[in-house]
Amino acid sequence: MTAPLWLSGLGLIVNRAAGAGADRRLVELALEALGAGRVITGPGELGAAFIDSQRWTVVVVPVPDQHGAAQTMALARGIAERGVGVIAVIGGDGTLADVAAAIVDRPDAPALCGIGTGSMNAGQLMTCGSADLDGLDGRHLEVRPVPALVATHAGKSALAFNDVVLGTTLVGTLGGRLRDLDAVASLQGERRPGRPRAIGRPGTVVRKTRSPDDDKGAGAVLIARGRSVGGVVAGFTSSAFTGKAVTGGVCLSSWVGLPAGCIISNVPLARVELSASAVATMGPVRCSYTSLDSDHRLVIDGVRSGAVVLADGNPLAALDESDRVEITLRPRALRVLRPARKLLQSAAMEAPAFGDRA
Repeated sequence: MTAPLWLSGLGLIVNRAAGAGADRRLVELALEALGAGRVITGPGELGAAFIDSQRWTVVVVPVPDQHGAAQTMALARGIAERGVGVIAVIGGDGTLADVAAAIVDRPDAPALCGIGTGSMNAGQLMTCGSADLDGLDGRHLEVRPVPALVATHAGKSALAFNDVVLGTTLVGTLGGRLRDLDAVASLQGERRPGRPRAIGRPGTVVRKTRSPDDDKGAGAVLIARGRSVGGVVAGFTSSAFTGKAVTGGVCLSSWVGLPAGCIISNVPLARVELSASAVATMGPVRCSYTSLDSDHRLVIDGVRSGAVVLADGNPLAALDESDRVEITLRPRALRVLRPARKLLQSAAMEAPAFGDRA
């Protein structure tokens, strides 16, 4: 049981603009499920506007006059400084990634309770989707550590708890439905449809290496190169892949408990605007896969100009042909609330989870 974690107050951050959005009913349903009493949150639609102050004690944390990720991160830091044990985040993977980035380096970082209202809600920081709130019970949640991927470009880094993608589009909600959105436009704060395009060119190289000084030495492994690099997706393995041979190398990584991997495909895979007929008539999808642990890093050089680095759907940077991107693994980066494990779950069917290791 994790209820003692929020006896000193439950942090709350709401992103009303994420996916299907949030309203008073959803927010209060979450507070009821978690058994909250004192809620530390942001002003207006960042949280306070959705809470009945007659039912909960509300503490409003002031935030700077900013927008988007900067405001979310400032609020997360302000809430964490109040000493809360848990921050509930109602939003999508991107909102959770922003909160995580703001608190991850704190020695007293609160655990996160992610309630998904976003486009995908696929990341490791998600506790449940908004549609599952009726079944959420704070008395039956447990704290689990989770790893993160770290994407680095030109001295800037971003955390990802679902995936790091190099591509020309990202998945988002536009006009009430999932769309492939232009990644460069999103980086500039504009949401408009985009077309997934291959990012490889003759000079593109993807390697795995043990150290920054071993890019081309004996310790470096060439994963893919040239025009065969249509898209790059680094993400986490799962026990769901165990025994599913059609998942290829991901199956092998999951079986031995390796935490993450990277798929380099000849066509972009991170996309949603596809028809069954288009996929059925598509040419062969050729992929190279490599596992990833905390002793290795991925190095991607020379992708086509116009590709963007995306961490959990958040654009980090637009790339030029001379740019380099590195992806590393950070074990046990944060803690997240999850429903308690089933006591009778078969260990034989469950591959070991990297984040659960001592």
